[in-house]
Amino acid sequence: MLVRWSEAYANGELDALLFGKLLAGLANADPARVADTSALLESLSRAVALPRWNTALTSFIALAYFDTFGQLLASPQPPVAMIALQLEEDPRTAPAFADMPVMRPVKLTHRDPRGKHRLGR
Repeated sequence: MLVRWSEAYANGELDALLFGKLLAGLANADPARVADTSALLESLSRAVALPRWNTALTSFIALAYFDTFGQLLASPQPPVAMIALQLEEDPRTAPAFADMPVMRPVKLTHRDPRGKHRLGR
């Protein structure tokens, strides 16, 4: 199944966002395959255009930090988060990480009269 999905993704027959989501789901379901998943992502980086690879990584990484409803998880999903940490060291993955709102520093810059914070960049 994974081989078929990978081939379909590499051939452009499977959407990059969907492929990243499927791959993250498999990694979370079987943590013993973390090394295999990392190796697969690396081999695909040479098989597809870099923007397409980063698109798949964006959805893959998102599942480490967000639930299916887009809510931030209390703690990252360990299997996918471990792979994400490895990927973060690769400069080619910068666009995928830049798309993650959780990765952007946000500082509280203003306190309104009621004592509530407003977010600022």
